[in-house]
Amino acid sequence: MKPENFLDNFEVLAEAPNGVKKLREMILELAVRGKLVAQDKKDEPASKFLQKIEVEKEKLIKDKKIKPTNMLFPPPPLEVLYELPIGWEWTRLGTICTKLVDGSHNPPPDIGSGIPMLSSQNVLNNYINFYVSRYVSEDDYKKEFARTPIEVGDVFLTIVGTIGRSAVVPPSIPRCAIQRSIALLRSGIFPYYLSIYLRSPIAHEYFDKYGKGTAQKGIYLNKISLLDVPIPPLVEQRHIVAKVDQLMSLCDELEARQQKKRESRARINSAALDRMLTARAPGEFADGWRRISDNFEVLYDTPENVGALRQAILQLAVMGKLVEQDERDESASSLLEKIKAEKERLIKEKKIKKDEPLPSLIESNIPHQLPSSWKWISLGELIDYNSGQKVSPGEIPEDAWLLDLEDIEKDTSKIIQRLTAKERESKSTKASFGKGDVLYGKLRPYLNKVVVADSDGFCTTEIVPLRIYYGISPKYLMYALKRPDFLSYVNSKTYGVKMPRLGTNDARSAPFPLPPLAEQHRIVARVDQLMSLCDKLEVGLLRSQADSEKLMEAVVGRMLAGGGSEK
Repeated sequence: MKPENFLDNFEVLAEAPNGVKKLREMILELAVRGKLVAQDKKDEPASKFLQKIEVEKEKLIKDKKIKPTNMLFPPPPLEVLYELPIGWEWTRLGTICTKLVDGSHNPPPDIGSGIPMLSSQNVLNNYINFYVSRYVSEDDYKKEFARTPIEVGDVFLTIVGTIGRSAVVPPSIPRCAIQRSIALLRSGIFPYYLSIYLRSPIAHEYFDKYGKGTAQKGIYLNKISLLDVPIPPLVEQRHIVAKVDQLMSLCDELEARQQKKRESRARINSAALDRMLTARAPGEFADGWRRISDNFEVLYDTPENVGALRQAILQLAVMGKLVEQDERDESASSLLEKIKAEKERLIKEKKIKKDEPLPSLIESNIPHQLPSSWKWISLGELIDYNSGQKVSPGEIPEDAWLLDLEDIEKDTSKIIQRLTAKERESKSTKASFGKGDVLYGKLRPYLNKVVVADSDGFCTTEIVPLRIYYGISPKYLMYALKRPDFLSYVNSKTYGVKMPRLGTNDARSAPFPLPPLAEQHRIVARVDQLMSLCDKLEVGLLRSQADSEKLMEAVVGRMLAGGGSEK
């Protein structure tokens, strides 16, 4: 693919997952491979240009205006990373630099105002932020400037923390000093081209390879000096910079347009969902759902919006707005009386223990009104909370299912892996559960890990088995525990900072919307149907993303495989 045809696929590529970010990387890589602009045979080749730099550098060293660059001697041979266009040359960064130093290793004290002293946080890609948190005095600035004089056209490179951000010192530079997390590079090549190369994926592979440290990575100056740099003719360097600037500006426009589109879709989606959630009459609900249905493909083209739809479905389900009520159904009040009777019988038969009395529901904790046949109750009235028997590891059969929190995918509640006690080799106390129990993850409950057990087993004590009574739908209970207003309640009640948990009393006292038994089953059927639709949406999104990524890979491959064109 010729450089002039690159723009043909630009907007299409931008729509790929992380498309604009990948385009930026691709632009930089193509630029430093000589595949972004056409070569001109009339340009003076880089070899002659580099000879002039060498002569000038030797003169500066002889006149004692600069010191020799700190490079390993003898340096290892140049590594030809890829074939360059005719007229280009490989060289070392240290060879072309007349100055390659880092900033102060012992920065002067901060006096709160005065002359800014920059750190790596102030160097962004192609931009230097001169608003800082450290300021030094005039005297300290003079000492720093004597060691590291900063001039217009110097290149800043971050070398501690996030390695590889680079920008050129602009003409309007205020007086400033730099700390050791910034390297200052002064070279004989066009500084904006050098900055482009330092930001390219190729240079970053080098930084990743030679960066040292765990908590905070850094790279030594002698390693930076040995970085192989592809040098185009000087005229072409300027053409490359102009082209990169043009394409990066286009990326900025595409990014802003995409963000605006995402925000618009999110607003439409949120408005439609809110209209359904706040609907007081069937007609209002139908209007909200129709608005979503009419714009389905437009609204749900991102995973975030599909996630919002899932949450709305669960909230609508527990508000009695997802299916119609049937006046022939036995009311929730009657159902609750039967649940109480069953619990009393089991207590009398010593099959379960008597629970601690529950406080009355706090009206301020009740998030919304329910249909007349429903009833707000405390969760503890419905279930036996933490019903599992505690067992030691030696009591668990080797082939028994042993469930840990890490086995459950957050939000989706899918079982990621299913291990036996033998495979897990756990040595801590576990809780037993039975088929049909609802298993609730009380540790970091915002992760929304709730499943219905499809067989007997044992689980970590950070998972609470919930046993249900009188035919209550376990799936309805699961969906109700994943609803947004329950998550809001939980987040207001958890204790612990690093390992937040939901306490037993707060869990048992949680407001729970109880529908008639028959309606529970209708709700579950409808939620299952809509969640299946969400699954299909996400599969389609993944397929579309995969297709976009293949297109990106194909275009990049064609661009990299094609030879540089000439004028």
